[in-house]
Amino acid sequence: MGIPENIKFLREQHKLTQDELGKIAGVSGKAVSTWENGTKGPRMGALQKIADHFHISKSSIIEDDGLMAPLQTRPWQPSITEKDKRDIAKEVDDIIGGLSSSAALCFDADDIDDETRELLRKSLENVMETARLLAKKKYTPYKYRVPKEDA
Repeated sequence: MGIPENIKFLREQHKLTQDELGKIAGVSGKAVSTWENGTKGPRMGALQKIADHFHISKSSIIEDDGLMAPLQTRPWQPSITEKDKRDIAKEVDDIIGGLSSSAALCFDADDIDDETRELLRKSLENVMETARLLAKKKYTPYKYRVPKEDA
């Protein structure tokens, strides 16, 4: 199976219309139709949106039989998306901004230096990424983790 067959297989496995998959990919249902019939191929950005939505790798959509590989060889692993990274960066900025304005980061009335502030930022980002991964693993419904096999 190539890209057209993989997209159609994924859409049908999740009982989606072409319009619904188009919304996920940020395109029209007609664009999905052209992908499925092989007239045109999807852009990498659209493929990434689909892959992120279904928690699969982009290569599994691109590769021949990528979605048909045995599930044991492709265990689902949560990942941090670009949106997650942006959200985490904003949350960390808010936390550090709030701490900087209070006395919490002061010692003997001196503000913390830039190096310490950057270490704190990296530590918070690491903790928040780990928490996000654990939450995705725990709360992502199983039906979205891996594509279903043909019955």
